[in-house]
Amino acid sequence: MPIPSLFRLLRLALQHHQQRRDYRHLLKLDEHLLADIGLTREQIQQELAKPFSAGLRLNLRCSQMLSQRHTALDTRH
Repeated sequence: MPIPSLFRLLRLALQHHQQRRDYRHLLKLDEHLLADIGLTREQIQQELAKPFSAGLRLNLRCSQMLSQRHTALDTRH
């Protein structure tokens, strides 16, 4: 795996960890505060239930799409 790919994977893992930490903090808020920011406990629980691999698959699909676009643009020039 090339070094930039490792950095992207590490960055994605760190983002996932930070998001989970933020969601856990949101769960500590009372119902009125959650309503003020437009979230429900169920939405937060759903986000916490998502595995790391879900974000990784999305990130990989986006990366593949971008590289395909760059390749297509390069062949035009």
